[in-house]
Amino acid sequence: QGKVEGLSLTSLDFDGTNDHVAISSESFADGLNKAAVCFWFQPDASSAAGYMFSCPDVSSGNNGFDVFVQSGKVKGGVKSSGTSYTLVTGINDVTLNQWNHAALVVDGSAINLYLDGVLEATAAFDTSSAVIEADAGVTHIGNFGSFDGAYFDGALRDVKFFDHSLSAEQVASLYSNTNPITPAHYHKLDEGSGTTAQDTGTSTERDGTLTNSPAYVNGTLDLDSTLTIAANGTLSAPRGDLD
Repeated sequence: QGKVEGLSLTSLDFDGTNDHVAISSESFADGLNKAAVCFWFQPDASSAAGYMFSCPDVSSGNNGFDVFVQSGKVKGGVKSSGTSYTLVTGINDVTLNQWNHAALVVDGSAINLYLDGVLEATAAFDTSSAVIEADAGVTHIGNFGSFDGAYFDGALRDVKFFDHSLSAEQVASLYSNTNPITPAHYHKLDEGSGTTAQDTGTSTERDGTLTNSPAYVNGTLDLDSTLTIAANGTLSAPRGDLD
């Protein structure tokens, strides 16, 4: 009998109606030649568009640098100063009510979209002589600016934004957590209480504000009797005690 406090598994749950995290001080992607974002998401629904990460081009509702789910697929899109908004769509269905890992990478010549560490879609996208255009001055987690009906329904955690590209090997290592890479902005979404989502990345701190009360989901695992792990399984307990 005991308890494992899985703080790294604590997440923020969004209701798909109006919950979101607003980072009003900066658009992370705007003006960059290369960028990437990755995070864990557990969708409760995936038919309607639900934006998980977004740096809009303008606050009235134009896309800039986004990752969302729609029609059961993960999708990503980017706009640049030299290219109109380009959308890429994954080929495999996301898994409802389970954790999935998404990554969107702009490497200077292409947009690459990953699901669970594996490349899902790619499209040519030249930012070698142009920059990402997402100039609304804000970054959103769980919705797309003021665009009605684009709220994410489900849980999110470990939102990492990079001001450089990532290789396929690096994305795979972020998924497997075998070689963690420090991001410019990192919102773990594991505070557990309050209305501030702290940014612990290496760049200037840009904390987010929880809006309309998204709810924290505690990562603690209570053991009343026996915990059985299947053959070749593992239990990672970074914090807490087993009595």
